[in-house]
Amino acid sequence: MEGNKLVLVGLTLSLLTACGGGSGGDNNSASVIVETIKGRVINETTCGNQSYPGVEVLVHDNAGKIVKRVKNTDDGEFSVSWDKGDTHISFVKNGVNLHAKTLLNVSAGDLGLIPLKSDATTNCDCTYVNFDTSEIAPLYPNTQLLPSSSNVKVCKVEGKYQSINLALVPTQDGVAPIATSIDVNNLINGQAILLKAEDFNGEYRQGQAITLDGLVSGDHLSTGSVSNRQSDADQQFSWQQSAYAFPQQFGEEYVSASHTQFHNLPNGTSIFYLSAHTQQIHDANKIYNAEINRDFAPLLEALQPVLEGVAANQATSYDFSQYDANISAVNFELGSQAWDWSIEGAKSGTLPLIELPTDAVHKINLSTSFNSSLGLILVESKNSTSYADFRQEWAKVSRDNYFLTDAKVSILHISGKI
Repeated sequence: MEGNKLVLVGLTLSLLTACGGGSGGDNNSASVIVETIKGRVINETTCGNQSYPGVEVLVHDNAGKIVKRVKNTDDGEFSVSWDKGDTHISFVKNGVNLHAKTLLNVSAGDLGLIPLKSDATTNCDCTYVNFDTSEIAPLYPNTQLLPSSSNVKVCKVEGKYQSINLALVPTQDGVAPIATSIDVNNLINGQAILLKAEDFNGEYRQGQAITLDGLVSGDHLSTGSVSNRQSDADQQFSWQQSAYAFPQQFGEEYVSASHTQFHNLPNGTSIFYLSAHTQQIHDANKIYNAEINRDFAPLLEALQPVLEGVAANQATSYDFSQYDANISAVNFELGSQAWDWSIEGAKSGTLPLIELPTDAVHKINLSTSFNSSLGLILVESKNSTSYADFRQEWAKVSRDNYFLTDAKVSILHISGKI
């Protein structure tokens, strides 16, 4: 690619809330309202969401030109004035590899958490735990312990090991599922933890069967706790065609149904496709509908103009509304071994020529098209009727529980010679 402006694609979550301040004096001058845009750049790890300092924050005008630049703070937070004509915002970390994210067509206010990839290797303090089931085995026959009785991985988050969620699920009809949460912070290294009857006593520990309609063979199910969604520390239970949830034991629970496909093309290009639908569980008697898209051909067709625009290094119009009219946001990710860049925005619009710092562009120009990838993520939140609503929703939930209560995600990833 040539020049210091590149066409890339992507779109995720931002916001539309304005915030401002004023100043006044004794000279009866009119107060001046200064709008700002703020947020926190993070690195998502199995140890939790970690602050990501030293990131350059770039503000762009409508054409993509840089009009101001600041650095975020040690805790990852940033705040910059948002003036008339300011339209897009980028986050750039140029180390061994280049990591960049651009949010298109945002407005003043809180963007919430901004995940950005990192060079750093995640060295979480993790261990593997074994459980002794000799006491509970005769008390709960015809059950299976999930996730397992041996080599259960657990990592420290903010200095403490996360509790391990365990479930005894039925292996035959007529047996109730039961779950518990085990604190492993006082474990003796290498010694198995004895599971006791009292660990599973109490009606509140009993689970409920989750019925999902619209599944086919090969679909995957998982359930987990909303309160643990802040990071990959969330312990999910994986299921086949039926699932259980434990809302009284773990609090707010969700169920996620997903479908994946892999394709290798004759020219060496590989395609990965995933469609998932995640819902919060509100009613034990409700039949939940797994809304999964299994045909990615229309999505690949809608992506073609973007591929051509990236190759030609020119501003490109795109429209994914025909694939799914209810899409809330789109995220395109382009990259190679030395760099990655995502640009986020609405389901349709124009990808402008976004200007990046010269050193970042140089690193991209050194890459070749023979080892590159293009990813596409489509997000539909059932609670957001527009892209602006969706950005407001994300700003809140990202700082709260990191969970969209009813959302569909479609992911298409193409790697090889693009």
